[in-house]
Amino acid sequence: MRADRLLALVLHLQAHLTTTTHELAQELGVARRTILRDIDALSRAGVPVVTQSGTGGGVWLDEHYRLALHGFQEAELRALLLAGNARLVHEVGLGAPMERVRTKLMGALPPAQQQAVQRYNSLIYIDPAWWNDRPAPPVLPSLLAAAADQRRIVVDYVYADRRVEQRELCPYGLVAKAGTWYLVAERDRQMRTYRVSRCYSVGVLERRFERYVDFDLAHYWSTQAQAFFEAQLQYRYTLAVRRDALELLQYYHIGRYTIVETDSAAEWVRVAIEAEAIGPAMMLVFGLGANCQVIGPPDLKHAVVQCSRQVLDQMV
Repeated sequence: MRADRLLALVLHLQAHLTTTTHELAQELGVARRTILRDIDALSRAGVPVVTQSGTGGGVWLDEHYRLALHGFQEAELRALLLAGNARLVHEVGLGAPMERVRTKLMGALPPAQQQAVQRYNSLIYIDPAWWNDRPAPPVLPSLLAAAADQRRIVVDYVYADRRVEQRELCPYGLVAKAGTWYLVAERDRQMRTYRVSRCYSVGVLERRFERYVDFDLAHYWSTQAQAFFEAQLQYRYTLAVRRDALELLQYYHIGRYTIVETDSAAEWVRVAIEAEAIGPAMMLVFGLGANCQVIGPPDLKHAVVQCSRQVLDQMV
């Protein structure tokens, strides 16, 4: 335990030009007297810790002393320090360890690299969600711990129709999608996906499970997400869109579209579109307005005409 604290102390001193024993005690969660003993131990071990009392004093390392961090290029360090999304890491209960990792990495870098990485990181901020102010599900740390320890769990799960059913699951991992957390778990020898916000309660059992050795969480999620997306695109329709309004099409469309005609001289472009249902198709048509014409199917034409008449009737 003391060895870990001494290492953390050295790395903290490397990451900060000057600090105080009070700040070190607060950072490492020990008494100031313990910090003084640790500084003495480091000095006896040959680590050049400099202390100065009084106004303008403090604790620092000799500027030429560094714990070596070999094998990393600057671009690799930038990517590593950006890799952990702060909000999501905190939601699963690993915020404090992540901050310690960042401190240790920064502390092990030479001053020039520290400044370069800090400047680069100040240029990028990753927000995992859009208009999402929902609190993180409180069961997240329990789910992560159970998955890491390969322990079975019992979950009271609330379905979309408000049914509550108890399920015994083998948790394989967690996925964060646009700020929403999902649990990937095995039940009845099939992999399934559950929304964590619908897990009303979670009980971790003593019994463990054998994880499939060839299971890959990222591959499972990408294939399942693509299959789900494909299954939703059941409604197909065709529009003629003004060429100069194609940017509006990209902005308003929901689903997937293909430009069928590519004659650069034509004013109108034929576009084949796949959507979930007729509703999103109507939203796109009204969003484009006079910049589009409905080619088919007939039910979309009819629905647009009927809706337009109802809107006009209400405005008269």
